[in-house]
Amino acid sequence: MRAIYGLIALSLLVQITGCDNNTPLMDSALEGDKKAVVALLDQGTNVDEVNGYRWTALMHAAKAGNLEMVNLLLERKANVNA
Repeated sequence: MRAIYGLIALSLLVQITGCDNNTPLMDSALEGDKKAVVALLDQGTNVDEVNGYRWTALMHAAKAGNLEMVNLLLERKANVNA
């Protein structure tokens, strides 16, 4: 039963943005949290969503210098021109 609540919570989490308009995907990509990024993408979050500065999760991962995260996002069809 707890797993169901976790999935529901994660589905809601996809829609939330912080005061900086970063999505959970952006924050997870910046922090290098691969499990969270995969889970969020599997729940249907938009890989190319932008924040108030027009930055995507891919840009955050690149800024952090996390090549593994950049490659993961590209494999999940992140647009390099978004």
